[in-house]
Amino acid sequence: MGCTACRYCTPNCPIGLDIPKILSLYNDVKLVNEEWRATFADAMPEGKRPEDCIGCGACTGHCPQSLDVPAVMKEMAEIRKKFQKEQ
Repeated sequence: MGCTACRYCTPNCPIGLDIPKILSLYNDVKLVNEEWRATFADAMPEGKRPEDCIGCGACTGHCPQSLDVPAVMKEMAEIRKKFQKEQ
């Protein structure tokens, strides 16, 4: 994922996600092919994790890299589900 951490996307996120930070974590997960690393998002504040993305796409129009941020958030949320403890 070619995020340059320009942060143009972040002011437009109605949830206030730290999109560059999540994309960096996504890159770490994919680069080393260790999906368990997605659990590192647990350290993010509740309501600010990949699964909290509402998929509105407000970020994508501001991304100079034209990244499909909602799709990445959805994928990260699915990866994270594999490692969530049953309650």
